Amino acid sequence: MIRRIYKNTNTVLVAIDDSPTPRYGPKVMGAGIHRNPTPMPDGRKFVYGHVWVTLSAIARHKTFGTIGWPLLARMYIKANDVQNVALSFNRKTEPAAELAKWA
Repeated sequence: MIRRIYKNTNTVLVAIDDSPTPRYGPKVMGAGIHRNPTPMPDGRKFVYGHVWVTLSAIARHKTFGTIGWPLLARMYIKANDVQNVALSFNRKTEPAAELAKWA
């Protein structure tokens, strides 16, 4: 995919995003309450779900403008939610640095 999108250049533009994705249900592993950077029309400032730290390749499309193609992601779980699942806590910057190194 990268070779096809960036066929005329040696440089790949990437971006890292940490947007929350809503998930519902009592048995959704790793889900928690997160601040929503784009509040819903009803004014809710928080969302229950996952936060994925995602590395995307950025490309320009003639019709659709700028598009991010997700390449790799890591789930972020807040420190107070880690004890509910068998995972270790990392700040968002740690998986972001791991993704940048991978790229």
